[in-house]
Amino acid sequence: MKVLMQISGNLVAFILLATVVRVANRRLEKRDQFNKLVIGACRLVLAALFLEALVCVLDGRSSAWVKNLLQILFTMLYMLPPVLAWLWVLLARALTDDGCQSNRLMSICWFPVSVSLGMALFSAHFHWLFFIDDSNVFHRGPLFPVFLMITAGCLLMGFVVLVRHRSTQLRGDFTLLGSIYLFPLLGGALQVLFCGVLLMWSLTAGSLMIMYMYLQERMIQIDSLTGALTRLSFGQHFSKMTGKCRKEPIGILFLDLDEFKAINDRYGHLEGDAALRAFSEIVRSQLRKSDVFARLGGDEFVIVASVGGQEDLQAIKRKIESALEGYNQTSHKPYRLECSIGSKVFDNYFRVQAALADVDRLMYEQKQAKKAV
Repeated sequence: MKVLMQISGNLVAFILLATVVRVANRRLEKRDQFNKLVIGACRLVLAALFLEALVCVLDGRSSAWVKNLLQILFTMLYMLPPVLAWLWVLLARALTDDGCQSNRLMSICWFPVSVSLGMALFSAHFHWLFFIDDSNVFHRGPLFPVFLMITAGCLLMGFVVLVRHRSTQLRGDFTLLGSIYLFPLLGGALQVLFCGVLLMWSLTAGSLMIMYMYLQERMIQIDSLTGALTRLSFGQHFSKMTGKCRKEPIGILFLDLDEFKAINDRYGHLEGDAALRAFSEIVRSQLRKSDVFARLGGDEFVIVASVGGQEDLQAIKRKIESALEGYNQTSHKPYRLECSIGSKVFDNYFRVQAALADVDRLMYEQKQAKKAV
């Protein structure tokens, strides 16, 4: 009964997380790199929860085969935290898309994570991280504090990356994402301080359940066809950006895909969807990470960017038009991807709907001018 009470948290966490994984496999886009990392982390934690519960059941049982089995199980269990820490670094990279700095972070973490894996792999023989005594009772080894510091350090580095990029996250998103780093650290600290308390993996499972909530929210915020923000989430991102950049001019571009109805009518709606995806990818490739790009509906998109003035806004417009022309020259499609763009710089306080109506009018004027030629 005492062992059952000890592992009850693991059992509950295992059942809940296994349910999340089952649902996530059905609902999440498996080709998305971030989704693959989350599902991979869930499976790793499920394995850890099972192994930790099993070693608690076997710990102290007197049998030669039990000792050998415990050594194998503890080796596997100690190899999981470095892998978990590495996955958390990859999650930080995927969440922030930090480019070169993320690559440097991964280079820094690679060596200590490899050292931790090596210590875990050979601890059954050298007793570096753990050893099993003659009564088949588990004890921590002399290098366990080093192992602990390496794992915690990698988790903290991932959290620091997230904090550095908190300005690109909505406040609620940052709180959710921060918890996936803090929960494993809190659980690990409590488990080290209070021997016999199993909290690290169950709290890590809880953090991944929170991560799944974030992914569900992201599915609402991101248009599934184009990868742009949805109209629903555009207002939140727009308000955050204008609040942060209130002292700087804000540039708004309203984009409308030319002859989109003709593409649908002539080549079918599947080709129309492909055209929207290609258009969105081209536009996003020309934008900065700080720019807001949203699909307002149909073939209408909007970009909000912090700019120094009208010339900066025109530069964005020219880059998009040039990228579309490059696509048209190499796509071999029976139609051309072109768009009409209305753009304007706003220096002072303004109403969102009035500003969108203003650039929408400018876009319509450009579209009419094209038809008149």
